[in-house]
Amino acid sequence: LEYVVNESLIGQGDKIKATTIAIEVFGRGVDFDQQNDPIVRVEAGRLRQRLADYYNESGRHDPVLIDIPKGGYRPRFAARDIVVSGAAGIEGAPAQSRGNLPLAIAAGIIALLLVTVSVLLYKQNNVEMDEDRASTEFTLTAPKGKPFIVVIPVAATSADEESARLATGLVESLITDLSKLSGLSVMAHASVLEARQRDEPYSIIDFRNDFGVTHLLRGTVEREGDRVVLNVQLIDARTATVLWAERMSRSLDKIIDLEEELALAIVNELAVHLQPGERERLSQYHASNSEAWLLYRQGLITIMPPRDLARVQAARQLFQRAMELDPTFAGGYVGQSFSHTARVLFMNTSQPELELKNAITMAQKAIALDENFGGGYAVLAFAQVLGADAEEALRNAEKSVAIQPGDAFSQFILGLNLIIAKRPEEGIAHLQEALRLDPLESRTPYLNVIGIGYYVAGDYSKALRTIEYNYEKGGPRGPHMDVFLAASSAQLGQRIDAQRMAEGMQQKYPGFPFKAWLSTWLRDDGVLQQTLA
Repeated sequence: LEYVVNESLIGQGDKIKATTIAIEVFGRGVDFDQQNDPIVRVEAGRLRQRLADYYNESGRHDPVLIDIPKGGYRPRFAARDIVVSGAAGIEGAPAQSRGNLPLAIAAGIIALLLVTVSVLLYKQNNVEMDEDRASTEFTLTAPKGKPFIVVIPVAATSADEESARLATGLVESLITDLSKLSGLSVMAHASVLEARQRDEPYSIIDFRNDFGVTHLLRGTVEREGDRVVLNVQLIDARTATVLWAERMSRSLDKIIDLEEELALAIVNELAVHLQPGERERLSQYHASNSEAWLLYRQGLITIMPPRDLARVQAARQLFQRAMELDPTFAGGYVGQSFSHTARVLFMNTSQPELELKNAITMAQKAIALDENFGGGYAVLAFAQVLGADAEEALRNAEKSVAIQPGDAFSQFILGLNLIIAKRPEEGIAHLQEALRLDPLESRTPYLNVIGIGYYVAGDYSKALRTIEYNYEKGGPRGPHMDVFLAASSAQLGQRIDAQRMAEGMQQKYPGFPFKAWLSTWLRDDGVLQQTLA
């Protein structure tokens, strides 16, 4: 609003185009393509609606009106006693007048009104904006009184490959153990690695301010003959002070005991209350081969976003290798199951029934191997919900979260199940928790599925803004989400914009089964036809 009005008042109204707005207001590059990036059309539609709401409510007595006519972005101004038709009137063209109010005074009133409208629009939407940030930006924090810890990758003091693998496995196992506790949150390993790989790694203050982290664990690991020596510090992120430091030493064949001891030390230092069964789960080790465990985790990162068939195939090789290295480890089977179901969800297979059958078989094998590995129930639920067994799917998804409440993947699968089951508000809450636990891995589909959740809930404005925000952050994009942008625009009454987007998608992605994709989430052909009409 500020941009288009100011440009008009200084005589630059003829330069107000979608491209200039995209560059000057939304920071797009000079290669901006409005056919593939609808942000200007979408935001203009939102602005028109908010201006209409404003003038119907708190601005109903304003002496000057500002309007953005459809079909363009140049503002039009109108006063009670004088009508200036189009920005050209402000720039000196003859005005359609019903009174003698000088144009200079009218321009001054408009400039003053611009400030007033901007402030009131902000106040009017302040609560909504805060909610949007809580659901789309990385500002979600742990419940009050619940510690949120980041386990910084442990540094190996020696350069040999075995020490590096030992350090990586130690961090991964500790994150997995801590994710089993309901009274503590731990940042997902993928996000921790992303934070470390940036040009400017996150500091303690960054973790605290950006994600609400309360504590960090850092340290070093070294081998002394047949023994492992671990030096660790637990830091209070709020004060940047060391709460606890320890030097632990165990023989290599007792590394599991070392991991359990470290987890319990953190629990005791942070006074985490353990629920029934959680103490026992801390002592459960899921893989006898550390490399198999790391391949499983690497596969889960590789497969994101799961609509990319090449990624799915690459991840399958990692999962298969994990199964070969440790046939008793459930993780490889969990990954394979997820890969089969992902192909069905994104219509990347000509045999969906066979893929789902294989997914269920792999998931059941994982549970049989390790019933305390939450991922087995999560992927079983994923396959079951696409196989139209919604009730059993929800039970298994809830069981996965009960076993690992701090695991982002389990929270994601439960949220997805709830949205497909037409319980979007509950689903969004679990997806927000997944996003809070894993805020930096941009390839995860958390935000996109949250956007779908808002659509299913009927909150089309939030659906549109969430998906667009995910695009801006570099998250997964493609026809599967573009169609929800078009559908949201249609539901908001922006039929022309929606039609343009729909036509552009059909030209760019001629083979994508839009109807089948939407039916997976909506399961209502009536709604579907209305959306795409």
